[in-house]
Amino acid sequence: MKASDAHVVVSHGSAIVRLRIDGVLKDFVEWRAAYGSDFCAAAFAMADASDASYQPYEYQAARISDTSVRLPGGVQALRLQFNPLSYGGRHMVARFLYRTQGIVGDVDTLGYAEKQVTSIKRMRAVPMGINIVAGPTGSGKSTTLQRILSTLMIERKNEIATFTVEDPPEYVIEGAQQMPVTNANTAEERKEKFNAAIRASLRSDPDVIMIGEIRDEESAKLAFEAAMTGHQVWATLHAVDCLTIISRLRDIGVDEFKLYDPAVFTGLVGQRLTRALCDDCKVPFMTAREKGEVDDELWERTLEVYNRDLEGIYTEGPGCPKCSGTGVTGRSVVAEVLLPDDGLMELMKQEKKVAARQHWVQNLNGITMMGHGILKIKAGVCSPYEIERMLGPLELDQARVSKVAAE
Repeated sequence: MKASDAHVVVSHGSAIVRLRIDGVLKDFVEWRAAYGSDFCAAAFAMADASDASYQPYEYQAARISDTSVRLPGGVQALRLQFNPLSYGGRHMVARFLYRTQGIVGDVDTLGYAEKQVTSIKRMRAVPMGINIVAGPTGSGKSTTLQRILSTLMIERKNEIATFTVEDPPEYVIEGAQQMPVTNANTAEERKEKFNAAIRASLRSDPDVIMIGEIRDEESAKLAFEAAMTGHQVWATLHAVDCLTIISRLRDIGVDEFKLYDPAVFTGLVGQRLTRALCDDCKVPFMTAREKGEVDDELWERTLEVYNRDLEGIYTEGPGCPKCSGTGVTGRSVVAEVLLPDDGLMELMKQEKKVAARQHWVQNLNGITMMGHGILKIKAGVCSPYEIERMLGPLELDQARVSKVAAE
């Protein structure tokens, strides 16, 4: 199993290394504190993009790529973040960026529902407009965009010019011109070079532009400029759900006449990654309850959401050879996909977010992220505990899809 991140926490007495695997941190090894401090300093020294010198009591970022040092097989780069801790401690986080050539398949292979896949296909079919994929760090946004753009290149028979601007490129997208942000040693330089790369892509006869992350007012305005001048634009943003994407872009400073025009803002996606249950050892939810492994509140919420029909609902098992004793086998997307119309945008313009969500679900046949999670539980893909861990308490009022639980 691949780790997505490594945490090195150096305290007065020791250094603890923890790996994030399938979204969960696990202890890996313990070192002497002095060795942990030296390790952090050595990692910084190996970076090919960083501040001029290592400052153990400052916040710093860096990047190590396989062009500068030899990295383990399959790893193309490491993104590093260094944080000072109290009492002279140090915290380093390394994000592993894996080389993944030859990945095929549309987003349905990631766990999207059939209706959601259809909506994303419609987003790809519109030749101009901006589409944004949102979620917190580690929610699989880059993987989703890789699948969308790779499939788009196949659908268009490689007869389009696709440019990506990334810091750094995380996945290979066959046929796309992937433009890395390089030679930036500070956050301000990185921002300037990132926006310069977006402007360069606009001058390069593009059909499709992918912006790795909308970070500020300038990158947001460039993305909307590209959409309004006849290009299909894809980007990511840190936001909790689809409607919050609109609110965040308003706060960033996108002009209202652009933001609330569904001909310009053509698609929104919000997602999380949840741990998928091992089919060989997962345990029926009712059996786990009988063994005292399900607390009363979760039990009552699950009964209410599914109208007391718990057939097909499972929870984590004890582990087996197939799942290496973890009870889970990889991760699956829980998501929401929104194709806005004039009615929804007008409600958002008036800051009527609850009414906008109701309009989306009732009139546009939308499935919220919680609604998708409810479907995943009933299909036996994820446990109620896992969906609550990622999305909060199971609530039909929040999901606004009582019909989903009955399907």
